[in-house]
Amino acid sequence: MKPFLLLVFLLVSSASNAGELDDRLEELGFFLSTPPSDYSKPMRTFGVSLEDGKLVVIESERGKNGLQKTIKIGGNRFDAVDQGEWGGSLLVTRADGSKNSLTQENTKGFLQYAGKLYALTGLAHMGIDTGALYRIDSPDSVPRLSVVTLLPGATMGTTQDDAHIYVVTSGDLVAVALDENGPWGPALEVIALRDIWNGFYPTSLVKKGNQFAIGMRFGVVVVDWEPMRQKSSIRFYSK
Repeated sequence: MKPFLLLVFLLVSSASNAGELDDRLEELGFFLSTPPSDYSKPMRTFGVSLEDGKLVVIESERGKNGLQKTIKIGGNRFDAVDQGEWGGSLLVTRADGSKNSLTQENTKGFLQYAGKLYALTGLAHMGIDTGALYRIDSPDSVPRLSVVTLLPGATMGTTQDDAHIYVVTSGDLVAVALDENGPWGPALEVIALRDIWNGFYPTSLVKKGNQFAIGMRFGVVVVDWEPMRQKSSIRFYSK
């Protein structure tokens, strides 16, 4: 679709789809636009967060991505090591100072969900775009790593609610249901796949109701999700 026609489509569809996050972005001076194609212009990067239930946007490459880089459980300290194309690891340091690595993957960070510890990994570089969600079993004694699910791209940010962990990757947005005791086990649902932010390196993700805001290079994306209809609508805001 040509850029002009895409912009017209976005403007028309936004009238029916605009929600609370859209209104808040307009209050903050953002406007609906097409994703940029001219990368020669000065690049601005935005991070999103929720404060007292209200969307906050900052201009920063270090948005709050919902992950902890270091976490200590019992006598073990877990460090997420991510050196981009130079490699990474999930490093465990024990109380006696001994160390070992649970994986040599680029580890983005850790989160705790329903009393369990998880790690997310990923690398997006030179055509490589991979990611995974792991569970760390027995984190307070002899930790072991178990794969929960592969991801369609490299982990960039997360948020969670009582039903899901949500992960924004380099070009995707997915929901992971962690009902590991249910008949089907963990389940991954794709909300958006290889979408308009592909290549814009998201920094952060928040969810309010059935809306998501994703901070990234050049602007903020809003995603409306209708899980019962397996349908989503997506809009790009710039400033």
